[in-house]
Amino acid sequence: MIKAIATVACIALAVLCIGSLAQENTASYWLNKGNESFERAANIQNQTIMEPSLQEALQAYNKAVEIDPKNATLLNLKGDALYQLALFNKDPEKYNESLETYEKAIQISPEFAPAWTGKGAALARFGRYNESIAAYDRAIEIDQNSSEAWLMKSMALFDQGQYDEALDSINRSIELNRSDDALYMKAGYYGETGRMKEALEAFNETLEVNPNRTDAWFWKADFLATMGSYEEALKAYDRSIEIDPESTNAARSWESKSHVLKALGREEESMSAFVRAGELYDRAVEQNPNDANAWYGRGMILSEQGKYNEAALALNRSIELAPKFINAWYGRGVALNETGRYEEAIQSFDKYIEVNQENPAVWNDKGKTLQALGRSSDAKAAFARARELGYQG
Repeated sequence: MIKAIATVACIALAVLCIGSLAQENTASYWLNKGNESFERAANIQNQTIMEPSLQEALQAYNKAVEIDPKNATLLNLKGDALYQLALFNKDPEKYNESLETYEKAIQISPEFAPAWTGKGAALARFGRYNESIAAYDRAIEIDQNSSEAWLMKSMALFDQGQYDEALDSINRSIELNRSDDALYMKAGYYGETGRMKEALEAFNETLEVNPNRTDAWFWKADFLATMGSYEEALKAYDRSIEIDPESTNAARSWESKSHVLKALGREEESMSAFVRAGELYDRAVEQNPNDANAWYGRGMILSEQGKYNEAALALNRSIELAPKFINAWYGRGVALNETGRYEEAIQSFDKYIEVNQENPAVWNDKGKTLQALGRSSDAKAAFARARELGYQG
């Protein structure tokens, strides 16, 4: 649920920028070129055309570093470009390169807070959360007003299951800089822990700051639909599609819109939306095979078509790319249950429940799977939990 460019704020620290008269053989010239490309990537909604701008930024920063290899600012920006490319392609080698680059920047300038923040982000991608949090804490010790360090620290805390601490950290980031990234992340934390009303409020705040943020429109719509506000949900899905009609977010909006239309009895419109979603998901995984959201969407479409084995494979791919994506674990559990792979289905449901224990539907689905395994007592407990949470199916 986090948009691809999370470190663009670091560009503001590149105080070496000079005017257009800079010569091509200077570090400042290549710094400016890199910043232009990085900012362009940050403003692109469609991820399929984001990578070339990131590659251009990296090439420019590399040239700047070749000219001025002892400049911590340049090394940090190179690390940012490597990190974003790693994020885009789910590339462990690029994450490692970014980590090494941030560490070089720290060796040159141990008090340079952005490099510590970058190091923390890279360490988190390897699951080294304690080291990651220590790096963020060092950045905050150097600069207590670094909203970026507080924001990134909250992600590491959340991934470790320290949800209250994560919210404290994200709230501190928002106090310092009421950015759409921080507000969106806060909404995501609420959503993934089942606090739907708070999530909806945070998505509304996100959209006040950035009205064109498609992923926020999508999730706002999803929460409205879950709460039964179907007409409002349709308007939000339509807004997400209108902003970027060919993206993975548009595909997700078409898919979810099809469910809402079906719930309203508008069957023909529902089928048309469903078909459009499938077309966009297929195109998305072809253009970027490392898009976890696209694989998830494709898996859910296949599942709804009754192609459960293919659905499980697609959802497996989504989980490989984003192991913390709990909706993919839930979808995988449903698909595996339909193929009779009950033990694996239970494991998938449990992965979801580890993070969100407040979803009655997943408890009910787990109960059905336990029942199929003949574990009557466990099934009864799961069904009871589903009813406690308001399940009425």
